[in-house]
Amino acid sequence: MKRLLALALAAALALTMTGFLAAAAADELAPVELVYWIGGDGGQKDTQMVYDIINEKLTEAMNTTVSWVNIPFGEYYDQWARAMAAQEGIDLCWTGWMIRIEEEASAGSLLPLDDYAEYAPDLFASLPASVIDVHRDSDGKLYQFPAWQGMVGKRHYHAFPQAKLDLLDDPQGWIDELQRLMYDLWDKPFEEKFQVYDHLETYFEVLKQNDAIAYGYTPTNGIDVWFMGEGRATFGSYNGVVAGRVYYYDDTFTVVAGRDDLESRMHFERMAQWFEKGYIRPDIASLELTELTPFWTVTDPDETYVMNGHNAFTDDSLAKELAGCGFPVSAVFTKPTTVFLPGQSTGTSLPYTTRNPERAMMFANLLLTEAGREIYNLYAFGVEGLHYEWKKAEDEETLKLLGEDYIVTFGGNGQSAATWDYGGRPWTLGSLKFAFSTIAYPQPYYADLIAAEAVAYVEPLANFKFDPSNVEIEIANLQSVNQEYVIDGMLNRGYMGADWEAKYEEYLDKLYSAGLETYLTEIQGQVDAFVERTGAKW
Repeated sequence: MKRLLALALAAALALTMTGFLAAAAADELAPVELVYWIGGDGGQKDTQMVYDIINEKLTEAMNTTVSWVNIPFGEYYDQWARAMAAQEGIDLCWTGWMIRIEEEASAGSLLPLDDYAEYAPDLFASLPASVIDVHRDSDGKLYQFPAWQGMVGKRHYHAFPQAKLDLLDDPQGWIDELQRLMYDLWDKPFEEKFQVYDHLETYFEVLKQNDAIAYGYTPTNGIDVWFMGEGRATFGSYNGVVAGRVYYYDDTFTVVAGRDDLESRMHFERMAQWFEKGYIRPDIASLELTELTPFWTVTDPDETYVMNGHNAFTDDSLAKELAGCGFPVSAVFTKPTTVFLPGQSTGTSLPYTTRNPERAMMFANLLLTEAGREIYNLYAFGVEGLHYEWKKAEDEETLKLLGEDYIVTFGGNGQSAATWDYGGRPWTLGSLKFAFSTIAYPQPYYADLIAAEAVAYVEPLANFKFDPSNVEIEIANLQSVNQEYVIDGMLNRGYMGADWEAKYEEYLDKLYSAGLETYLTEIQGQVDAFVERTGAKW
């Protein structure tokens, strides 16, 4: 039955011929097999069946088949590095957050897409030229075509269980004041921003008095990110190496060390105080992961008292996200607007080892644009009736959340997993504008992001690309120091208590011994050259 349904789908799908075949019909093209590396869940039960259907359609359209090499994300970088060293033939590849585009471009591992733009006119027309230019490398060339998933960000939220807030004398007043502080101070000097920590402490004190701390506050990737990250352009960060920063509205574009600054000192001191006061969970030193609890993992409001999330780009998108919480919460935004973010966290590139760059770009021109919507969704969700089914909204809430027509995947309502019969990750390639609407990829949400892009703040250093090739040794040394003291270490978790300051000074000494000054000097030189070349201004 599955095979019959698959054949029926293959027969029903019809490809729209686009600009990439304007000069030649499919039967005029020599047969080519492309090798496409993609990050995902590895092989699933029906993976090959779905890939076979895709290849039937591609053979019909452009006399091309694709050998998809689906590599689990956790293994991707190591396999990529080995493949490049061995000069393994790869025609297209996923490049994401674990592969730094500028580093690979500098090493010669990727080819400029511009050199083959004539084979992908629809692809290059699918994003505004200004957006494409933001993704260009320091040499002015494009080495990755971003997979669109909304190029806005840096507007997060923090949620508080209402049961905890109700212990305050004026819960709504406390939330309103926290929102005012975050809106007013997000881009201000850190001395002023510290008022947010003071305000949070009034909440923690009440919870402690009422024996409602439960597991306690877990610093890392939470409100500390607002304090130490907002109002700065940050770049040159490598797996925990504290990046260089330029503060907003600094016309000199002076690069400041990411940890040798007053806000870091103030933050580490406050974390030590909160640990001693019992606001931070006492077992935090032994925890493997210390991220602020995301609301979707919490089933009981007693488990936490601050939760975080990142999909707060509009009021509606926040409401949609919070709709999944199992208990009442109140939330605040981290800033009044979104910031335009380049989409380099996921996209498609041409490895230098490609054997068929022209055909690879012709294929990308189909798959990554609206013309390839059917094949894109086949890759992402599999076969209708086998891996998903269509639904129609039957109430206003569902209509607002998912739109009139949406699909329910049989593996589950979240993202794909290796245990599913089949399911791809649509954000790895192409554009989520063209994905079927699901609970994980709701199309009304992406419509919100399109609107947000039109008014997002664009930092003057948005398309600055740091080339690390001159400081690779320093980066490796700094990574080791930072991992010990901050990422998984005692300073961010607070458990050093009164000894925090001595440990902080020891940390700084080790950073400078590891080459921090050389690292920052290299960033500053590149920033200065970028500002002079582009005339960047706040």
